[in-house]
Amino acid sequence: MSIEVVGQRLTKTRVDRNMIKKISIFILIGGVIFSCIKKEENVSPTLDNRIRDEAGILSASQKDSLFASIENLEVSFGPEIGIVIVDSLKGESIEEFSLRIASEFIVGRRDFKDGILICVAMKNKKIRIDAGKGLSKIITDDTLKLINRQDVAPMFKKGEYFKGLYIGVNHLKALIQKNKERIGQWD
Repeated sequence: MSIEVVGQRLTKTRVDRNMIKKISIFILIGGVIFSCIKKEENVSPTLDNRIRDEAGILSASQKDSLFASIENLEVSFGPEIGIVIVDSLKGESIEEFSLRIASEFIVGRRDFKDGILICVAMKNKKIRIDAGKGLSKIITDDTLKLINRQDVAPMFKKGEYFKGLYIGVNHLKALIQKNKERIGQWD
């Protein structure tokens, strides 16, 4: 392939090099723009980035109430709680789903590893609560299962979804408040 330009002959190699330079510059500029946008990683918590109700089981006022409780914990002690509610797991196990969501929906301070994620799948009737290892001296896996079994699940069985989540969140908050000096400690 050759291109004639005002009496000057460009070779395919020269065209390819120019194209590569242009593409490289485009990618570089795109990367800079993306990194500037991505810089907002540590934005203030908002209702949208702490409570994701894709199943639509919570009213706006219930979300506001849950968010106020979550925000109070974050402001007072630092640990963050995220809640993700979906209609269906679409073939995933609740464990796979919560691990995938945890990697996408990063909750908790990086240095303290103190995030808590509550995942709910309505049609599958599954609830899972996970805590970062920075809370492992405060909230064990057994404690998480107990909160799920005694606080959250019974309310869900009655159709009182908000009440179950609210009681569960406040139980977690009470444990953290009582043991705040152990936040960010793990073996």
